[in-house]
Amino acid sequence: MQNLEETLKQRGTVHGKYSENAERTMGMLSALGDKFTVLPPAAQFGILMILGKIARIVSGDPTFYDHWIDIEGYARITRDTFNKKQ
Repeated sequence: MQNLEETLKQRGTVHGKYSENAERTMGMLSALGDKFTVLPPAAQFGILMILGKIARIVSGDPTFYDHWIDIEGYARITRDTFNKKQ
């Protein structure tokens, strides 16, 4: 079983640095402007998670398959949330 330090080191090679991801994610979020804040919480959260995944792609390994599956998954979960309300 890996210890926390080993896990973080391994994840860093795939996901990039935490500080870079935070800066990129928040920068993209800021670029969305005021319209973001009036979206329903499920839409806000879905977008935030997708932006975080995009930041990981840019900061880490862009060929890591799970990054792309995660984006697809968050988009689907968000879409399904609204589809169930209709």
